[in-house]
Amino acid sequence: METERNPADPAEYREPLGNGHSILLRRDALPLGTDALLLAGMLPYRPDDTALEIGAGTGAVSVLSALRGKFSRIDAVEIDPVLAALARRNAEDNRLSEVLHILQADARTLPATHAYHAVFMNPPYRAAGSGRPCRFHLADISRYERAGTIAQLCRAASDSLRKDGRLYVVYPAARLSALLSAFREAELSLRRLTQVSAFPDAPPALCLCTAAPGISDGGKAPAARITPPLFLHEKRGDKEDSPAARTLYLTGSLPGEWSRYD
Repeated sequence: METERNPADPAEYREPLGNGHSILLRRDALPLGTDALLLAGMLPYRPDDTALEIGAGTGAVSVLSALRGKFSRIDAVEIDPVLAALARRNAEDNRLSEVLHILQADARTLPATHAYHAVFMNPPYRAAGSGRPCRFHLADISRYERAGTIAQLCRAASDSLRKDGRLYVVYPAARLSALLSAFREAELSLRRLTQVSAFPDAPPALCLCTAAPGISDGGKAPAARITPPLFLHEKRGDKEDSPAARTLYLTGSLPGEWSRYD
């Protein structure tokens, strides 16, 4: 996809989303990556339901979901004021302000409303202190757990979900155990797991996880559905996208076996 620089601010650029829509991004923040597209793609079409995004960043996943009519209302929470302002502009530029509402706030301080049918997040992948800080602040807070651990963010999600709601998360496969531990602490149970690899003989890089409320200490979690793995390419060295990836990039959704509502 071609990008368009903003002459008024060289740090900003636009990424086309198709059908005349685009997203405004910053060069000192994280780009629109495959993980965000996968998260947006795994979200089900539930046009009568409400959703919350935790850690919205530039608002890309919420914008994509709103453009596709996946929910009747999306509240997107972002702690950083620069990113929150950018997300608000993206909602306005794509004429989504009636559906997509941006809130600058710390998700850890949200009241326990248990109001949302769906919560989704693409949280920071690395623990604070686990690596070299990023050069730019906006990229650093999106990559490292500077503003909340995965356990704290899962607790915020649990406190926001209805009893029949679902949490959708994209997370690195290498930290899957940390995510599952965070689910347990937040009284959430894993309902579906998809591992994502670049090609069939590559190790999993990402996990797409769906969790549900309703498990407490000593309780028994319902069985989780483990889907077939999702490959972005059909073989090593293949530059063409796999059929599943092609469906994701063209339609914004994953094929049925990977995006079914569980």
